[in-house]
Amino acid sequence: MRFLSISFIFMSTVSVAVSAQQSQLGKTAVKDVVRSMSIEEKARLLVGTGMPGWVGLTQLPDPPKMKVPGSAGKNQAFPEYHIPELILADGPAGLRIRPEREGSTRKYYATAFPVATALASSWNPELVKEIGHAIGNETKEYGVDLLLAPG
Repeated sequence: MRFLSISFIFMSTVSVAVSAQQSQLGKTAVKDVVRSMSIEEKARLLVGTGMPGWVGLTQLPDPPKMKVPGSAGKNQAFPEYHIPELILADGPAGLRIRPEREGSTRKYYATAFPVATALASSWNPELVKEIGHAIGNETKEYGVDLLLAPG
């Protein structure tokens, strides 16, 4: 009986390890990838890094360098599940980032589009669609993966 219990525990452990290796985003259904992640991994994926350089509402004197200055943070990458790091940015009226880049004199301005309420008031779905595409293109051009909008 003891041997059977130890065998069951060993097989369960091996099964979980194998399913984690086999469940990969892009190769496996999302629900299977999520099922194979531990509770801690799911929590780390959802929490992300937060706004770099800030503790609550207080800015740190020497904020860490970001791939996209002014972005709102990123998630944690999980290479074993093929989950990449995603750069997040705020922007209920388009992309909100800092226009300066270290080592460059060029400015990286993003367009300030009308807020969603104003766009809805236009009663022009085609215009709203065009603006949505423009915001998406600008977001992609500046290296941001996910826009935290509308606010």
